[in-house]
Amino acid sequence: MMWKDSLKIGIEEVDAQHKELFKRVNSFVGIVLGNTKIEEKEKKIEETLDFLSEYVILHFQAEEKIQKENNYPGYKEHCKIHNNFIKEVVDFKKEFKENGFNQSMIYKFSGKMVSWLINHVANEDQKIKNYLVNVKEDKKENDISNGYLELIVESTKKIMNSMLQLEIEKTIELLILEEEYSKSEIRISINLIGDIEGEILYSFSKDMSLKILEKMAGMKMEEVDEFVTSAISELVNIITATISGELLKLGYLCDITAPKVIIGKGRNEILKKEKTIDTILDTEIGSFDFRFDLLKK
Repeated sequence: MMWKDSLKIGIEEVDAQHKELFKRVNSFVGIVLGNTKIEEKEKKIEETLDFLSEYVILHFQAEEKIQKENNYPGYKEHCKIHNNFIKEVVDFKKEFKENGFNQSMIYKFSGKMVSWLINHVANEDQKIKNYLVNVKEDKKENDISNGYLELIVESTKKIMNSMLQLEIEKTIELLILEEEYSKSEIRISINLIGDIEGEILYSFSKDMSLKILEKMAGMKMEEVDEFVTSAISELVNIITATISGELLKLGYLCDITAPKVIIGKGRNEILKKEKTIDTILDTEIGSFDFRFDLLKK
């Protein structure tokens, strides 16, 4: 997970804090995945958690002050995102101090934290930058009658580009997936609830999952473990939240459920509809796919 100047929002204080957060989270992940003794890991993890729990509050306060002073329209929602993350860190810190080193718990938290930080700086905070320099994003007039596929694909493209610097090179729509796409290691299901309801099922091969993690966190892994699945789940969560945001622009209010990782089941066992279309998205590091069943209430 490398800091890039393209992530700057143009406010020196905030950019410096973002850079420090990237450094500290990288250090945290390095400790978690390293080969040091458990006692040493526990000490270093506790030190990092103490720093993060205090530093993120100071950082978020600085961001929120700038937003409030400039009448940023997304201020309340941004504060909510900040508060949710602070709660995640505080809750995990408490659990860690009570229970000590638990690999499964720490891997899940680490993967989620990496994905959250990249998305927050690369997407949410860039909205502040665009607002402050009066750059208005071009908004396409989409009609829901055109279907959901384009909206899902465009939302996925946006997140894959901003978080991983990956371009979606092409999309393929198939009624029946070819064999090479049917052996996914990770399948993640997530539901929309509200004016539009239904399920989206994302599928990633082992190779694609590990390459995404390498892009996201700058580290090579050999196997898909809880750290990897946690990071991929958070990526899917962010993509689906973006889809929900795009639906809101069209007047459809939707919430999303927590991602559910499904191991050892085929697509048709999880989500099978008569006219389900599997959509394959190709990138420079490999392909992944999704299928969905969404209905307007």
